[in-house]
Amino acid sequence: MKKTILYIILPVFIFAAGYSCTQKSGSAQMPAPGETPAIHIESPQTFKLDNGLTVLVVENHRLPRVNMVLVMDFAPKPEADKAGTSFLLTQMLGTGTKNMNKESFNEKLDFLGATLTFNQEGASASGLSGFFPEILELMSTAIVEPRFNRDEFDVQKEIRIEEIRNRERDVSSITNRVFSALTFGLNSAYGEIETEQTLRNIDLKDVEAAHKEIFVPNNAYLAIVGDVTLNEAKPLIEEHFANWKRGESAPATVPKPENPEEVEIDIVNVPDAVQANIVIGNVHDIKVNSPAFFAAHLSNAILGGGSLNTRLNSNLRERNGFTYGASSQINYDKYNPSFSAEASVSNKLVPQAIKEFMAEFNNITAITEEDLRVAKARMKGNFTLSMENPATIAGMGMNILTEDLPQDFYVNYLKSIDNLTVEDVQNAAQEYLKTNNLRIIVVGNAAEFRTRLEELPYLIRYYDTKGNRVR
Repeated sequence: MKKTILYIILPVFIFAAGYSCTQKSGSAQMPAPGETPAIHIESPQTFKLDNGLTVLVVENHRLPRVNMVLVMDFAPKPEADKAGTSFLLTQMLGTGTKNMNKESFNEKLDFLGATLTFNQEGASASGLSGFFPEILELMSTAIVEPRFNRDEFDVQKEIRIEEIRNRERDVSSITNRVFSALTFGLNSAYGEIETEQTLRNIDLKDVEAAHKEIFVPNNAYLAIVGDVTLNEAKPLIEEHFANWKRGESAPATVPKPENPEEVEIDIVNVPDAVQANIVIGNVHDIKVNSPAFFAAHLSNAILGGGSLNTRLNSNLRERNGFTYGASSQINYDKYNPSFSAEASVSNKLVPQAIKEFMAEFNNITAITEEDLRVAKARMKGNFTLSMENPATIAGMGMNILTEDLPQDFYVNYLKSIDNLTVEDVQNAAQEYLKTNNLRIIVVGNAAEFRTRLEELPYLIRYYDTKGNRVR
């Protein structure tokens, strides 16, 4: 199972073109930034059911619509020789309820003009607020009383197996799974690989057991956003989720992965690959509630995250023409946070591209006051624009609860950005981007780059497409 966080939305990840300023003809310099505005954030209205379900309601009556997001907050467990169980569970949810078959369930959704989707961390639904009671009922019954039909299970399993087969030679898919396998470990929930055989090992009873363990109300957070009041929502939620029984699943212990002792290049040979994929990364300890969170995010925005105007993209795309785009990202998963940067290049350009990646990584501590000013303006603009979306407020409330954040975390968000110094950002970059302990995954036609990679001063290893070492 792959666990991804953050919940609903973390506002800084929305990119604001409006903060990309241009200098007018005749002006000597760009105008100085104005004073940071005070942020007033109305907290979501919250309550908790006896079974442990936490509910957040954010009223917004501008449009006659309502959105619902259910998040299950739990530490993932490895599924071992039955990897793919939780994915099949999500495919089975929404295929009816104990008292309604798949066809009738979908017909009712269509009649309401509503959407209802499920994933490995929960569910989401949306529709007209006039149909809120009916949509909530469908969502709740699909979760609390799902229909686990064997024929449907067999169909979903075969669909998934066919998807796995189709991805077997896809360079991007191979890169992602090998990076996860080597970074987090093949025996971990984050790194295990779903195969045709592991899917064949799964029975319907395994999916039913996973549902009872994962979808429990005492690990659940439900956010309701839109044209509905707390007085309208609360009795309906109490009615429809009353039969959802608490679960007492044992807490999972997520093993802490280790970075390589030195920079390591891991090659996966795909002889017919037209292009090679490069992913470079490591694990770190920065989470949303870490003191270095804001500085880390700002440094990554300078390096390769959030816009085309980043150092990685300027180097590999604009200056050298190696790729259509190069980027980096920090994952703040509260169990296994990680960093990664990536690009697709022609096989023959792999050695040069790696050299340029490493040059930018090693230069990330050379941040100027101008770098800081531009990145701060973008980050503050992202946050300010995100406040236009009511779902942002619900996401903030959920993040405060699930990420152990102080109550004033978002109220002081802009101030936290303003207070960052060049030294803060440099130190944070060193904390998450460990340039001496990076793992470089290269998936492509190794015959076109192997010899020149071996000339680089890095350890070279070879793996198959399932993350198993071959030499």
